[in-house]
Amino acid sequence: MPPTTPSPSSSTYHYAFPPKSSPCILPTFLFVLLLLFNLIILFLLLLLLPT
Repeated sequence: MPPTTPSPSSSTYHYAFPPKSSPCILPTFLFVLLLLFNLIILFLLLLLLPT
């Protein structure tokens, strides 16, 4: 009965796929917001570069 085999698999499963759907949506939403923010900054920088 090795206690090492079930523990890491359960921890990785919990890390990758949380049981609740709401906590999984929030980080992805924040990531999308950050990506959009970065794109806006990049676009503004590109617009300001020639002037």
